[in-house]
Amino acid sequence: MKYSLYDNTAEATIIATLIKYPYYLSYAKGLKENNFYNKENAIIFLGIKILYEQGISRIDALNLSNALSTYPEKLFELERYGIVNLEEYIFLSSNLVRDTVEEFMVAVKTVNSLSAKRELIKDIGSWTSQCENPAISFSSINTVINKDLSNLIQKYVVNDKIMTFGDSLADINAKLQRNSNGDGTYGIPTKFPSLNERGIVHDPGELILISAKRKTGKSIILLNELIDKIKNGVPCIYFDTEMTDTLFYIRLLSSLTGITQNAIRSQSFSDNDKKLIKKTEDWIRTVNFQHYFMPRYSEEDIRSICDIFKHKYGLGFVVYDYLKATGNNTSDNYTQLGNHCDFLKNEIAGNFNIPVLAASQLNRNGEIGDSYQLEQRASTGITMRFKSEEEIRTDGGIDYGNAYLHVDFARNSEPMDDKEFINITIDGARCRIAEAKKENDNPFLNH
Repeated sequence: MKYSLYDNTAEATIIATLIKYPYYLSYAKGLKENNFYNKENAIIFLGIKILYEQGISRIDALNLSNALSTYPEKLFELERYGIVNLEEYIFLSSNLVRDTVEEFMVAVKTVNSLSAKRELIKDIGSWTSQCENPAISFSSINTVINKDLSNLIQKYVVNDKIMTFGDSLADINAKLQRNSNGDGTYGIPTKFPSLNERGIVHDPGELILISAKRKTGKSIILLNELIDKIKNGVPCIYFDTEMTDTLFYIRLLSSLTGITQNAIRSQSFSDNDKKLIKKTEDWIRTVNFQHYFMPRYSEEDIRSICDIFKHKYGLGFVVYDYLKATGNNTSDNYTQLGNHCDFLKNEIAGNFNIPVLAASQLNRNGEIGDSYQLEQRASTGITMRFKSEEEIRTDGGIDYGNAYLHVDFARNSEPMDDKEFINITIDGARCRIAEAKKENDNPFLNH
């Protein structure tokens, strides 16, 4: 029995799945229009790809027709292949949808493998013709065969061109130049000057992890970092596991205006407050950031949101508030935290080449569970805690802050010793945070 070099079911599965989950395209970067055997599938794939690259996540008959309108010959071909009603085609394809990336990628690998084999057979036919030509030497044929095989391997086996490290230097230097601010600094500065002076900044591809005990200001730090980036024109996404859009809005508005959260909740505003709120809301409508309430952790949703946002607005900074585990035992929880951290560091910060800021919760002993797993994955770890009344007095008073930041570990800088801290002031009522005076600013302190 002759082996067919195409798989109708695999191709239809890819199309059906991409109609429902267009962001799965980000997992199948090697899949091309020409890899499909059936031309109608190739045309629908092209339409989905155009919509996805435009940041459109709704794949329906109208959007597909609009996407393909610049290729009238493609629409004509669809009709020639019997697809006259796109709406009916989409409805009938729904039975083949695969709801996991793993199942989807099985179909992708099948289609790519068969496409490679079809190309190889064409190449073999060309080699055969050359072998039958007495004017072509074996040495020349050998050169052609090696070149064709190399191209096939590069196209189907490895996605990127293989090169020496020296060949990569131009790209590396270009990235370094893009990341340099031209003033002796690099990356995106944090809100805290003392961290920036230590070389701890929001660097593309890196993850900074803020840790604190429950209800002690983690989210306020993350919110203020978000606002700082938005004000500097950086497109941002804030993933939130606890606060709905309404609760987040109260905190955001309070931090931006200085109006207390209680006043916003009770709608107790002066005329000046109302003017300030309107001005602030008008500004919020002009900036590129989004808040996503995501009580259940979903890697696929996080990745797809980042991908679509990047295509529509650009993406320069992601906040994840906050890392928590839902396992049945301590060991499972530690593993979950490590995996979540690994995903944010490699899949989001690494693949999107952006900085990520996340928070995690300290336990009652002031530890981040299995901190070794998180230290392996995060780029920088910073803990925050409020000062005791005695520490406030000893440090010189409230001007020197009501809380401490401490750098526990840092891949690109030196961590702090046990007695080193950064003084910060947290205003919980207004969701504001700022670096306070340093101890060495006070001539009366000698500790």
